[in-house]
Amino acid sequence: MSYSLQQAAEATGKDRSTIQRAIKSGKISAALNASGFYQIDPAELHRVFPPAVRNEGKDVAPQQTATDETASENRELKAKVELLREMVEKTESERDEWRDQCKRMTLLLSDQRPPPKAEPEPPPPVNDNPAPRPVPPLALWLAATAAALAVGLAVWQAWSHGQP
Repeated sequence: MSYSLQQAAEATGKDRSTIQRAIKSGKISAALNASGFYQIDPAELHRVFPPAVRNEGKDVAPQQTATDETASENRELKAKVELLREMVEKTESERDEWRDQCKRMTLLLSDQRPPPKAEPEPPPPVNDNPAPRPVPPLALWLAATAAALAVGLAVWQAWSHGQP
């Protein structure tokens, strides 16, 4: 059995124009019959729009039932939130107690004595006769080279002036 546009609107509690827009936009597939009216498969319709809640002789409107359920859920959730707040407060209180106890234990275990006074270090001994510093090898080489050059220069000057 397929729905007409009017039947689909009644089955979902929506307007005919809403169902027609859904068909034109491609959200719902529907076929046109020989008379030019839409034929909508119920499964296809309810895939997009849930069935409307029917009031079968009950005095309570569907919206009132939903409101009562929501209010009941809200009361339950508020009770849970309050319980969680109490648990958080208790946990924070216990944490603070443990922190204080830890500080007290740390003070008991740590050395509370003042640090010892540092004795001044004696001055290094004065050495009146310091040991001669060793001469680096490069300095020796330079001194020897300078002496050899001085001797060589003196010999050359004597030879160039004709002195035997």
